[in-house]
Amino acid sequence: MGWGGRCCCPGRLDLLCVLALLGGCLLPVCRTRVYTNHWAVKIAGGFPEANRIASKYGFINIGQ
Repeated sequence: MGWGGRCCCPGRLDLLCVLALLGGCLLPVCRTRVYTNHWAVKIAGGFPEANRIASKYGFINIGQ
């Protein structure tokens, strides 16, 4: 006996290997990443100072 070339379902093992490889390659692509463009900071100088700092760095202050 031993590990001969006979298998109970020869095509199924190949299919499972292919599916496992595809799943492993596609898994990182399917992850959802969430990005946001909203930031909250507290600035002691009030609204005029917040506008000055926002414009200095290329942002727009939309208030509270």
